[in-house]
Amino acid sequence: MKLKILLSFFFVSVQMGAISQQHQYGNMYLLYDVPQGTFQSIDQEITPLQLAQGTYWAMTFGFNEISDGGYIGIQTGYENSNTGLLIFSIWNARVAAKGDNDAYVVDFDGEGVGKSCRISLPIQTNHTYRLHVGQLSSNSSGTYWGAWIMDKTIGKDYFLGKIKTTMQTTLSSDVLNFVEYFGDIKPCDRVPKSQALFYPIQFNCDDSSQCQESFTPINYKFAECITGTCALEELQSLVIFGGN
Repeated sequence: MKLKILLSFFFVSVQMGAISQQHQYGNMYLLYDVPQGTFQSIDQEITPLQLAQGTYWAMTFGFNEISDGGYIGIQTGYENSNTGLLIFSIWNARVAAKGDNDAYVVDFDGEGVGKSCRISLPIQTNHTYRLHVGQLSSNSSGTYWGAWIMDKTIGKDYFLGKIKTTMQTTLSSDVLNFVEYFGDIKPCDRVPKSQALFYPIQFNCDDSSQCQESFTPINYKFAECITGTCALEELQSLVIFGGN
């Protein structure tokens, strides 16, 4: 799966960074054991407790029918934690459309290529953001997946847009969370400190947020030389990332 390739890429990058005691694209991961299944939507809530510049909190997802996957999450600015983005992306997608008026679509590259729907928005501490990716329409030419991020604290829902896969797809059990520092290269012990709560990943939720299945992480992994702690609990997991 593309997600497994991406994870391996991050681990190799981490080890190379450790040798020089400089670290860019530092990461940690929450790992799940989800039984194989076929799903039409995926949801998760994240509450940032402490912001840092150049930090991304995200959920990745995969598809049963193709090796490509995608991700959705909230991100602070490269140099300024007072700016931010809501991001939804699918690897190797060729068609996308923006959602709300202030949303926009870009082509991304780096760890693969694809389409990304985004909204520029400052991230707020102690606000709970509900990530939602759901199937909109599907036929022989592909499936449109729509993405929303709700700031539950103020009751505001943001429609990022929709992205089409290259063939008909359903969501798979291949999921994980990651926290990433993508700012300027810093010594490992100077990666800026952030904190966030991750709530269970949920599948096939209806409009009232009643979900068929819910899963908590079974393990976690910090990139080598990145400091941090993680407390896995049934209702939420606290991730402290970076810092001295």
